[in-house]
Amino acid sequence: MGTAFRSGYAARVPRSPPPSSISPTSWLQRLQESVPIARSAAAPEAVHDLRVSAARLDVWLRMAGWRVLRDDLRWLRRQAARVREIDVVLAGSPPRLAPELERLRAQAHAVLETALALPRVESLLLALSLLPPLRKKQARDFVARQRSRVARRGRVAQKSTAAPEDLHRLRRAVRRLRYALEWTGSRDPLLEELQGALGELNDAAAGLRLIESLPESAALRELRAGFERESQRLRERALSQWRAAQEKIGEA
Repeated sequence: MGTAFRSGYAARVPRSPPPSSISPTSWLQRLQESVPIARSAAAPEAVHDLRVSAARLDVWLRMAGWRVLRDDLRWLRRQAARVREIDVVLAGSPPRLAPELERLRAQAHAVLETALALPRVESLLLALSLLPPLRKKQARDFVARQRSRVARRGRVAQKSTAAPEDLHRLRRAVRRLRYALEWTGSRDPLLEELQGALGELNDAAAGLRLIESLPESAALRELRAGFERESQRLRERALSQWRAAQEKIGEA
């Protein structure tokens, strides 16, 4: 998949970085593959993969100390955000709401399709392929700093007075820590479970925002009530997962 799209980049992507360094090759290739597939209106998994690949590459740039290209990756993720939000709502909506949601998805996907055809995307992929590998020590230093950030975000998020934005900040910090660890070749099941719980909570919040923007109807009220119940359940689950992972995450 995406062979023709990738062919211009293959020779430029480093394949054998030194043992003391980390190359972005694997997730750069995933991003290169997901771009042409995400342009297909019937590929929700590719839209999600595009966003995940861009987020992982953003963490790689953060570890390397590069500010360049991060704005472009953030822009790319935002172009796909609306389609992703509608896909989440579509997956849990009653059939009678599907036509309206599919109409909105078609509109959102048209915007994404236009964005993915821009020279900005091709230039971003080319620029990412030309960056040198980062040193593993840089990655380890970043992991240590990110552990501290997650611990601070978690202490705020678990307070009874915590706002939804506090959990959102914790989710982003946890995501960056998990991706940074994986860039160094490590995995933490507790961290993965925590990110999953926080990600589902964020999806539910995004779904509620989308629902609030639609014309009122009985079916919509039913869907909203379901998302509100699910959001509360997911919030409790996320905080429970945080308490389970808190001590280990705080380890240096």
